[in-house]
Amino acid sequence: QAGRHCGCHSANRRGDGGQPGPHGDQRYSDGSRVRITVNEARGYFAHVSQQAKSDISPEDLPDDGVQYWADSGVCVALHNAMWPRVWMAHVAVNPAAWGQTKEPALRILRAFWQAERPELIVGWTSESNRAAIAFARRLGFTEYGRMDLPSGRVICQEWRP
Repeated sequence: QAGRHCGCHSANRRGDGGQPGPHGDQRYSDGSRVRITVNEARGYFAHVSQQAKSDISPEDLPDDGVQYWADSGVCVALHNAMWPRVWMAHVAVNPAAWGQTKEPALRILRAFWQAERPELIVGWTSESNRAAIAFARRLGFTEYGRMDLPSGRVICQEWRP
């Protein structure tokens, strides 16, 4: 499935980074940077472990309409979903950070929530990707539905702080 992106947003592949966009260089209160460019995000999505159960390839990460946030080996790509003020999250983890991902991911979600003020953050994950579903639950995502597709069941989860 390499070479495909999630398909839920338009992709502009001009390659100039396109981020951090109109909100500027966003940082935590301690000054560490949290918002990254699409080119910086590609490294998180490039590892084979991030490709195994995903249809997001690093080459196809879009420049426009997606915000990329990173902290301590975790990258979260967020884009508007199908409803105003609802955002969809896609998570990639650098294998060096495995076992230490919950707190960085929560910091990203909280920082994004503070910056954008969404009503909801959602994630859709293949039921076969048990590790990703379990990680989302550890972050506080709760299941709100399922999609039974010919390609397999998809678990729909939501998050609020």
